[in-house]
Parts: sequence; structure tokens; C-alpha cells
Amino acid sequence: MKQFLEWLASKNNFSLLFFFLSMGLVVPPMVEQTALHSPAFQLCFSLAILSGVVAMRKEGEFINFGLTVSVVCLSLVWLDYMIGGAVLKIISLGLYIVYFCILFYKTTHLILSKDQISNQLLIAGIAGYMLLGYISAFALMLVQISYPQSFGISDDKFLQDLIYFAFVTLSTVGYGDITPETSVAKSVSVLIGVAGQMYLTLLVALLVGKYLQNPTLPSSDEKSD
Repeated sequence: MKQFLEWLASKNNFSLLFFFLSMGLVVPPMVEQTALHSPAFQLCFSLAILSGVVAMRKEGEFINFGLTVSVVCLSLVWLDYMIGGAVLKIISLGLYIVYFCILFYKTTHLILSKDQISNQLLIAGIAGYMLLGYISAFALMLVQISYPQSFGISDDKFLQDLIYFAFVTLSTVGYGDITPETSVAKSVSVLIGVAGQMYLTLLVALLVGKYLQNPTLPSSDEKSD
């Protein structure tokens, strides 16, 4: 299994993570079933969980813990799909937040620790932003489950609408078609907007600073070292 994961991500640590996180945004709206039990989302999300372990495969202290948490997350993904229930959803979403926060921390740590800009670093930066979006979406789902009608959305569009709202809020676009209606939902939405702007501001500043110090973009062979 470990050798397979090494081969799967031999070209770029974060390309698979970025790809499957993107698929989690694109695929579910294309299928008829858009609730949290969408099989398309379950599959894309499961692959995203696995690709997160692959992306961090060189992190010695992370790999064993990450594998353990990812296995638990994968089990909860499909248990929630088959069994459901509010309690199981809350437990699952809480663990997803923990796992994606770990991935986000490792991603930002990588960006901070590298002195040169590389393709891998750029993709890691984008993946980090998408991880922050998913963390935000899971937090909003917890709010919606704990405080029903916090966003005035129907249960049949639970997944699609909250992921959409999370990324719209993260980017501070604010279309206004979905609005928080409880104090908790409003507070979480404000935090998401602030986090999104801070991440983009700091990321751009860091990448520009690193590029000015080392303007040569390493090749794919150099960046993997």
C-alpha cells in the first residue's frame, strides 16, 4: 500500500490533493442527488482524504498519525452514507475538520519552510486555500445541524449550498443568495471571511518575497528534492 501511494504521487506531492478537492466541488452539483449522502461526493471526498496522506508522505511524524486518522475518516464517510443520523454526522464532521486542519497546517508549514518558489509550492498554496474552504464548509454544516435553519436552506441541498456558501464567504464575494440567520452562523461566517483574506494576503506576500529572493523557478526534478 505504501509503495502504491509513493508511485501515485511521484510527480507532485499536492497535485492529487488539489485534483480531488476540485472534483469534490465540481462533481456533486452535476449529479441529481445533492444532499450530504451523494455517492459522488462520498467518492471524491474519500479520494481527497487518501490524497492528503499521499501529499504528506515525506512527513515522517505525520504519516503514521495521518494514516490512522484518514482510515477513521474513510470509515465514517461510508458509515454516514449507509447509516446516517445526526450524531454520526456531527462526529464525522468534527473529525473531518481535525484531519483537514492537520493537512492545512502541514501545507502552510511547507510553504513557510521553502526558500525557493516551485511548481509544488504554488500548487500547495492553492490546495491550502481549498482545504480552508472545506474546513469552513464542514464548520457551517455543524452549525446547520446544531442550529437548524441557520442559513434558510433545504435539506435536499444541504451539501451543495453550504460548500458554495463557504467558498463564496471565504473569497468575500458575498452574492447574498444565502445568508446566515442566527448569531452563531453570522459569527462563523465572519471568521471564515477574515480567514480567507488573511490567507490570501499572507500567501501572496510570502510567494512574492520568496520569488524576489530566488527568482529562478526550479525544474520538476529540483523541486522534488
